[in-house]
Amino acid sequence: MLSLSRSVATLSNGESQKVKLARQLGSSLTEMIYILDEPTAGLHARDVEKVTEILRKLVAKPNTVIAVEHNKNVMLNADYIIDIGPGAGSYGGEIVAEGAVEKLKMQQTTI
Repeated sequence: MLSLSRSVATLSNGESQKVKLARQLGSSLTEMIYILDEPTAGLHARDVEKVTEILRKLVAKPNTVIAVEHNKNVMLNADYIIDIGPGAGSYGGEIVAEGAVEKLKMQQTTI
């Protein structure tokens, strides 16, 4: 749980990322690129929705948001998905699907 009295040094990477996202909402900067690594990992479903809303607001400013994400509900809110299938990371992986969410739904891919 985050509290105002908590030291920044005690935050996990995920918590720190979420604090930075919230701070960016108040920023007047636009046309920024945000690259996020699993921004909803370990969150309760209601908090996932809050992060998803933050991401939508960042895109609307307008900014570009690129996220590595495994949560289907978050992915369904994306404008474009690149699915790098099994064997990613040091094993190389390969693109198994890419495109707009609606297009991928019609192709019945993994999302």
